[in-house]
Amino acid sequence: GNMAGHALSFCEVPLNLGDQQRWKELTVNLGGSGSQDIKLPERGGAFSYRDGGRVGAGAACNRLIYWRTYADTLELVELSGNVNLDGNAVRIKFPDSVVVPCVGIHETHAHVVVLFATVGSVHRVVLPHPSRITRMDYGGDYGIPSVFADLSLADLRNEVTYHVLSQSPSNYPHLGATWLTNEGEALFAMATIGGSILLVKLPQYGIQGIVSEHELRQASMMQRLWTGWVPSVIRGGQESSDATLDLCVHRQDSLGHDNFVFAVCRDHKLRMWSTNDQECVAEADLLDYVADKIDQQTAPGQTHMLQKAYDSQNHTLFLVAFLSFADRSMFVVVQPVLEDGRFHFLHVATLCAPQEKLISLHLDPSTLWTVWTNSYDETVARYISIEGGQAGQHGWSQVILEPPVSPEVTVPNYQDPSEAYLEHIFHPGRFSLQTIAKALHIYRRSVDVVADLSAAVLREQVSLVVEAEIQNAVTEYEVQQEEYFQIQLQCWNKFYLCCTQYHQVASRPLGVTSDESTAMVCLVKKGGVSFLRPCDGLEHLYLTPQGVCQPQHLSAPPFNITEDKLCRDVVLL
Repeated sequence: GNMAGHALSFCEVPLNLGDQQRWKELTVNLGGSGSQDIKLPERGGAFSYRDGGRVGAGAACNRLIYWRTYADTLELVELSGNVNLDGNAVRIKFPDSVVVPCVGIHETHAHVVVLFATVGSVHRVVLPHPSRITRMDYGGDYGIPSVFADLSLADLRNEVTYHVLSQSPSNYPHLGATWLTNEGEALFAMATIGGSILLVKLPQYGIQGIVSEHELRQASMMQRLWTGWVPSVIRGGQESSDATLDLCVHRQDSLGHDNFVFAVCRDHKLRMWSTNDQECVAEADLLDYVADKIDQQTAPGQTHMLQKAYDSQNHTLFLVAFLSFADRSMFVVVQPVLEDGRFHFLHVATLCAPQEKLISLHLDPSTLWTVWTNSYDETVARYISIEGGQAGQHGWSQVILEPPVSPEVTVPNYQDPSEAYLEHIFHPGRFSLQTIAKALHIYRRSVDVVADLSAAVLREQVSLVVEAEIQNAVTEYEVQQEEYFQIQLQCWNKFYLCCTQYHQVASRPLGVTSDESTAMVCLVKKGGVSFLRPCDGLEHLYLTPQGVCQPQHLSAPPFNITEDKLCRDVVLL
């Protein structure tokens, strides 16, 4: 259903992971070399099971997998709102490579299939579907096994699960999208640093078949002759005007029996490729849908983005492109259609965008969700309705995010500082245990990283370490009560500052995504995950910043106050 259309506002609810995470570390050496220096953006996303929102969905009910990629690492975590999942957090490292922000989690009746890539390889990990995992064949400590419980290094090293790219290492992929075809093949469409699209297809799982690799390029016959022998340095690589900046893959019957790659390019064009024929079947100039003309010569696209949304009720596919220019940026929403044997794009909406740095966008059929960082490096999340031809007419609404943690802790004179600080630091939901453990590691300047600890053990360790620091500071001479109190405050405050700094890093947004069947919107961060949920009426009044809440909100549901004066008074309160 359309959630954003009916809520007055949305607020962030961080998921308290508590003691749930015990990381399983798997390190895979594929013998690549020299690519560790490549820098790719950190990204994150989430997946929920197809029927997860249905009552009686059984094992898949209320479960979510989220992922993060950074440097040589892919993290996968499965969470459940109902039960503890055993073996639910996996960290896969490729020490001689770099993980590409190209992760797809796909579901079949019997399996969960994770597709991902590094700059030199593509991988397919096939896991049992939650509905196929029984409690009986599992001797875990508690709860029920996660889909990752049995994933082992042997699985990742097994040659049927990966393919090393034959692509020249200098033309490596830097982002991508994946798709599981109806025939069970795994498709990877990846934008290369040279500007082309690399299309890799793995045969159906468990079947000996050929892996195909194709490069999709806009090229006339003449150009092909040229590019055969002119080194890519001279051709201009990523600077070439039709270089692909972002892409997605989709298949739906109304567009024919083919899997299509949609790409937004440096020349502001949206292109549609057939993966069957490896040919470009449609293209549109997105600037045609922008009211004020933009001088193309002076404005090559740098950070254009693309996302898709599939409306399963009406069987329609929507694409949203983010176009970013020096002086302004906008979102263009289109719908690819097949008419009289020709593909083209129908324009749905063009929306003005804030002048901030877009981190991630997600389109569900009725709402566009976006996450930004502003000039103060603060996270801002906004959404806008694009329903029913009146797209964007109410403008952007801002999500009420978690307030930043307070820079200091007030300790009343009668209270022991260590008690006050411990209470504050371990207040449920304030800092993750990972954040506190990292702060402890830095504070005591130790070499050994603190292993996964429970809250109780961690609290004890923090107390011991800070107390030792205080004792060090007072051994030199006799100190008065007041001075001792100041030294305590100083040492505790130093530890608290470590916590807030790591908390800030952990709060960095990596991706936003929503799920059609449960209507949940999920914000993936560097150190955790939050949900954005509709606020009820009272929360809206209490939490929204001054000036956002208007008298007309109170005359509408859920308040239905009929008297104008009363509406105005409540807002003033």
